[in-house]
Amino acid sequence: LQTCLESAFDRSGFVLQDLVNEYGRRLDYTVENGLYQGKSNAVGFDGLWVDSSGHCIVVEVKTTDADRRQEFGKKATPMV
Repeated sequence: LQTCLESAFDRSGFVLQDLVNEYGRRLDYTVENGLYQGKSNAVGFDGLWVDSSGHCIVVEVKTTDADRRQEFGKKATPMV
């Protein structure tokens, strides 16, 4: 995990996404892997974790240290 965060290598973002989703499985969530790259006709997420009571966590994996969280109802600033 640390290597993916600190070093750039071919497809490091995909490896990081897989590692994060594996954490979800090891925490006993049912995990649906998301798309590695967005598609114009599909809802994009990196992982969907569902617990035993049916609650869901939508996972987005990012390698930036900038905090990109947005409040609900505000227009999101496009990431470049």
